[in-house]
Amino acid sequence: MEWENYEKFLISYNGEQKGTISTGMTVEIPAEILSNPALLYLYHRIEQILGIKTAIDNLLELNAYLENYCGASFIENPAGYEYLLTSREAIFEISSLLTDSETCFFRDGAHFDLLVSFLPELAAKLQRPIQVCSAATSIGCEAYSIAMLLDYHAKNGLNFDFTVDAFDVSAEAIETAKNGRYTAHTLRANGAAWKYIMESYLIPDGNEYVVSKNIRGKVRFFPHNIMRGLDRHYDIIFFCNTLIYFSSKSRIFIMNALAESLFSGGFLFMGITETSSARHPLLESRCFSNACYFQKGSGESYPDTPALGQSDALHI
Repeated sequence: MEWENYEKFLISYNGEQKGTISTGMTVEIPAEILSNPALLYLYHRIEQILGIKTAIDNLLELNAYLENYCGASFIENPAGYEYLLTSREAIFEISSLLTDSETCFFRDGAHFDLLVSFLPELAAKLQRPIQVCSAATSIGCEAYSIAMLLDYHAKNGLNFDFTVDAFDVSAEAIETAKNGRYTAHTLRANGAAWKYIMESYLIPDGNEYVVSKNIRGKVRFFPHNIMRGLDRHYDIIFFCNTLIYFSSKSRIFIMNALAESLFSGGFLFMGITETSSARHPLLESRCFSNACYFQKGSGESYPDTPALGQSDALHI
């Protein structure tokens, strides 16, 4: 991207917003971002690439990182910025500046209660391993919690096998997950209900805990941007406490990707604050034992959801 094309970028960007920058009309973007070409550009491109609306503090941190990496400001080297933001490896690295890796084992206890209640039917119905996905898994606590819970019940009364896929846009978070080593901070303060499981699979090692080898072998971790969709089908998908960070347009794409990737009758678990606002014609909202979730039924997909490959951003 050359600097002389920056005005074209602004015109193109304005066309997607409610109002324009040049005329001073109201635009739903913080004034501090509107007044700074670098921040405005990053705000726009991050929404395209990752689907999220980035907070001003995160944008300032990202801009400082890119300036240091490029050895120049955005005004001096816009092409350098664009190169980094279209590099698959770079976007996985810089995503750690924009995402929160705060998590813990068995974080949303209601979801795991639901999972336990569904297991007998799934184990009896499926003539294959139960396929589970932990989407936006952060450093892996959720994925390992799922695997520990499934393994425990597979060895104590139920006869089934399972696979767990887990991905996150942050390559750094995925490396932490693969190592399977955690501090006591990742243990739930109110996780007594799951203590009997954690004690079986989390091995104390000094001031840290290591996930047992057999559980680490049950989870396939990989870096992935959910804005590229999902390329496999699952019986259960966890996508918790993440949708709230995405723009409205991106939420439609993501909900469609999640729904399409569920087997018929499959379950989608989302954060408590997200369930009430999430909608999709293929997903039926259900409640059980004071917890809400979605189950895939029948219906039509969103007709206007962008297809993969329609935008360069979706290839990252």
